[in-house]
Amino acid sequence: MMANHQYQVSAINADDFSRATLEARRENHASINALRKKGGPWKEVEIPLRSLMAKDVDGLVLAGRCISGGFIAHSSYRVTGNAVAMGEAAGVACAAAAREKVLPHEVPFAALGAKA
Repeated sequence: MMANHQYQVSAINADDFSRATLEARRENHASINALRKKGGPWKEVEIPLRSLMAKDVDGLVLAGRCISGGFIAHSSYRVTGNAVAMGEAAGVACAAAAREKVLPHEVPFAALGAKA
């Protein structure tokens, strides 16, 4: 979670850097605890394949931070582990599109080898 920045901190001064790191972590923990008290958006979500398809450019498939989604969803799918899985899904969709001779958004679900 990147919720804050520490300014006027020397990256070569260990005391300054350590103090800034601890302050940033305190702020992050305060934000997380506030979200938990509200019930927070702490749930598993699935990312629909259609989120990877560019709306206005046929044949363009996206993965990572640039996919379509809302504010809360973005906080979970922008991390590296999810981006890797999205990249794999995009690759599978594009390979199936090439095999089926269609655009990626036209690939039949069954052609992806996924279970409904």
